[in-house]
Amino acid sequence: MILVEKDFDNPIIVTYAAEVKAGEEFKVDWKQVEKIVKETFPKLKLIYSRMDEHGGHVAFSQLRVKRDLLAELCKSPIQI
Repeated sequence: MILVEKDFDNPIIVTYAAEVKAGEEFKVDWKQVEKIVKETFPKLKLIYSRMDEHGGHVAFSQLRVKRDLLAELCKSPIQI
């Protein structure tokens, strides 16, 4: 996928949180999240991601965005 400068203008930022069981040690791996999102939704332009211990943000280009896919992503839990 080729990114252009306009892809980085006003991206759509999606926040997510991991469901972690009490006492479980888990840290979000941003590389895994990016890989799964890109494989599952290849027509969305993922431009960057940032994570903390139990969640984070992924950002998508608004340039020719497929809003139906973005809505589906937001409704679908991801298993890691």
